[in-house]
Amino acid sequence: MRKLYHATPYNNLYSILEHGINIGVDGVYMCETPNDAAKFLAVRGIKDILVVEVKIPKKLEYTISESFDHSYAFFKCRAFVSNIPIEPNRLGNMTRYQI
Repeated sequence: MRKLYHATPYNNLYSILEHGINIGVDGVYMCETPNDAAKFLAVRGIKDILVVEVKIPKKLEYTISESFDHSYAFFKCRAFVSNIPIEPNRLGNMTRYQI
């Protein structure tokens, strides 16, 4: 099973616990490490960040693709996008980052 990490403002915690992670405009963005995921919100000035571990079972790997709309040269990491919502049962560890 593959694990990726999604970052969101911390105030989304209770909604995520109840409903999972909904698709945004282009999907659900994720990175390979918690710190990398947090970078995407920190650069937008968000200071209270929740990073959620997302479990990607083999049978759903086809729903994940690499996203090239985030600059690797700037962020120093790869970004991935899911084209389906992330159900609560696929969530793992959660970490709070306060900047």
